[in-house]
Amino acid sequence: MTPGKLYSIVGLTCLAGYSWLAFAEFSPELSGFGICLFKHVVGIPCPSCGVTRAVQLLLQGNVRDSLLMNPLGILVALLALATPIWIVLDLLRRKQTFFRFYQKTESIIRRPTVATIFILLVLTNWFWGISKGL
Repeated sequence: MTPGKLYSIVGLTCLAGYSWLAFAEFSPELSGFGICLFKHVVGIPCPSCGVTRAVQLLLQGNVRDSLLMNPLGILVALLALATPIWIVLDLLRRKQTFFRFYQKTESIIRRPTVATIFILLVLTNWFWGISKGL
């Protein structure tokens, strides 16, 4: 993957996330309609169910309830905040620090032990979400 492609994908993903968060915030009666295709097909919440609500709780200053809703919400919020700033700084400075960080992180996550730990954490969070009835 090229730096330009990565920066474009990440930038568009952040924009989509911000748009969804704004939609959920300003149209609460519509955002709760259950857009999760996985949940509609399988009948159980997906591993990321509750992330939008967790980010909303975090933005309201309710860290505890955000963590209880879905701990991935805090990670998503931190990434959504830091990543666009990092990319803009890279573009202004004509550097590729975010791209190099991405490459290094990807090489670490590809290690079987690290990948297994991440998979187990996601599965644990998923089963916890199912048990909470998200």
